Amino acid sequence: MSAKTKTGVAVPFGGIPRVDLLPGEIRDVAKGARQRGYFTLGVIVTLAAVVGASVFLSFRADEAERQLTAAQDETTLLLGQQAQYSEVRAIASMVDMIGVAQQAAGLTEIQWTEFIGTVQSTLPGEVTIVEFDISSATPLRPISPSTDPLIASRVATVIFTAESVDLPNVRQWLDALSAVPGFTDATPGTVQLNDSTGRYDTTITMGVNEDAWSDRFAPEDPDADADVEETDE
Repeated sequence: MSAKTKTGVAVPFGGIPRVDLLPGEIRDVAKGARQRGYFTLGVIVTLAAVVGASVFLSFRADEAERQLTAAQDETTLLLGQQAQYSEVRAIASMVDMIGVAQQAAGLTEIQWTEFIGTVQSTLPGEVTIVEFDISSATPLRPISPSTDPLIASRVATVIFTAESVDLPNVRQWLDALSAVPGFTDATPGTVQLNDSTGRYDTTITMGVNEDAWSDRFAPEDPDADADVEETDE
């Protein structure tokens, strides 16, 4: 069977038969060219993939390096801040140690200028303390106890010399000294007329107990503050 074209020529079904008259060598060359083209394309694709992977890895490496640099900078900053805070903590610790040392030293502190002034105020107006010697306990060295059972326990001993115009009434002086905070006992010593001044020098030994401590550096008692607030209310 056949079909007719527009020109009226009959064409068999399935198309016009063709015969490949090219030699086999030419077909092999063409086939080899196609294979080389495929190979070249494969090489190009592979090279592009390698280049792309290299670019991607390089980008990731740069990003990782930037992150590492940022982390190192942050670490350096934190170490610097830590060093500053370490200095602050060291200073705070030193302040605490000073406070503890002050409290320890203040446990046995007596304001001697104020104390001697109080002793002076108990004496008659014409009597003046001209010399005094103090033996006081410390947190590390308590005062040596007296061997006399009649002498009360003390934290300090004051030996003072008072000058008076007239022969002193020593008993009256001793009675007046009992009003001094921290007073435990007093013992009269010598009474002598000073030829150079024409006045009487009287020596008295006085014992002092814990009531004379100043407590300047004692820690605050929160209960005492609460009691004061309740009293104010």
